[in-house]
Amino acid sequence: MWHGNCQVLYINSTTENIDFKSLYEQLLLVNIANQKINEAQAHQISLLRLQILELQKFIFSGKQEKFKLNPNSNELQTALFENDKLAEVTVESTTHVKGYDVKQTVVRVNHPGRNPLPAHLRREEIVLTPVEDVTGLKPVGQEITEMLEYKEGELFVKKYIRPEYIKTASDGTQAKRIIAPLPNIPIAKSYVGASLLAHLMASKYVDHTPIFRKLQMLSRQKVTIEDNTVNNWFKKGCNLIEPVFEAHERQVLQTNYLAVDETPIKVLDKTKNGTTHQGYFWVYYNTESRQVLFKYQTGRAATWPKETLKNYQGYLQTDGYAAYNQFDNVAGITTLNCWAHAKRKFIDAQNFDNAKASEVLVQIQLLYAVEKYCVENNYAADEIKNYRQQNAVPILKLLHQLLLDISLKVYQHFSAKFTTRREVLKLVQI
Repeated sequence: MWHGNCQVLYINSTTENIDFKSLYEQLLLVNIANQKINEAQAHQISLLRLQILELQKFIFSGKQEKFKLNPNSNELQTALFENDKLAEVTVESTTHVKGYDVKQTVVRVNHPGRNPLPAHLRREEIVLTPVEDVTGLKPVGQEITEMLEYKEGELFVKKYIRPEYIKTASDGTQAKRIIAPLPNIPIAKSYVGASLLAHLMASKYVDHTPIFRKLQMLSRQKVTIEDNTVNNWFKKGCNLIEPVFEAHERQVLQTNYLAVDETPIKVLDKTKNGTTHQGYFWVYYNTESRQVLFKYQTGRAATWPKETLKNYQGYLQTDGYAAYNQFDNVAGITTLNCWAHAKRKFIDAQNFDNAKASEVLVQIQLLYAVEKYCVENNYAADEIKNYRQQNAVPILKLLHQLLLDISLKVYQHFSAKFTTRREVLKLVQI
């Protein structure tokens, strides 16, 4: 009821049956449940922030993975102290030509043959005489084969002159032609010499000079070569060096410690003009000989490394990509992971728990200090192994215990707030 300007609440005798204690306990349980939900949402927000941070790093910049130790750190001290005008032209006159329509007519003609090699190029003549005895015989002609060659800064022509002889039989009834054979040439029925072919391929694949630009350079020496001709040389040239590639592959894989990774590359698609498709270079690194094998594949499927490493035995170091999990249970192969990839996660975790992440990063940095010491002192493989056993193993044991302690604290923290272990594991994404 209202009394003046105030509302007066009258409690009748029926309020004596209300259980205020139960109401309070229910309200308390609701508050606790809301608190758990808020904590779970806060943790989920933290995980989403981490994903956004990683996405931003992936899109806008390279990974910043450097972690600096405190120069006053006792651990660091222990680890480190142990151990003008180009041209002018004058236009004399100009002629204006009226435009006209051109009617295109397709006429099929026989191939006219290749253009002769430019006469201004230096000729290096090589006379090849037959192996067979031609004493007393006179040449009746000669065959000339010209090969366009290259040496640093100069195009020149190797001119093979092969005198041709006719030798009659002793009875005078038969005769045969005698001429020296040509030396081996890289591509049959082509004038490209081995040195020029090697130079063009090295320019493209080693020096990364486009073929179009290389042909422009040759045109300044008044040598014109069609791009289709060079493309054909390249196709056949790659076939020539395929045995070398196979030998290189065998040599790289002949090791008991191999590092493998894959990297994407955009590849021009000949079926669609102006577009590319996603290809991959699978990279195999022989850490002992420091030789690298690049194998291009059209995808990132697990079948590619499986085929390459079907006969491999030894240690195999990779990142966390699932395609390498198939080697975990292969007899003769011991799989290893990468400290750089492990370190990366703790670098990211500094934004959420700097204290715990830094503890781990300190120990990882000490492992890096051990490796740096071995490199600076040019240690051999056995010396590196002994130094690691003495200095890296204690760090690894300490790091292992540190990670166990952190994992236990994290588990206890969340298990105190959630009723089931499944909730904890789902939240921390173990």
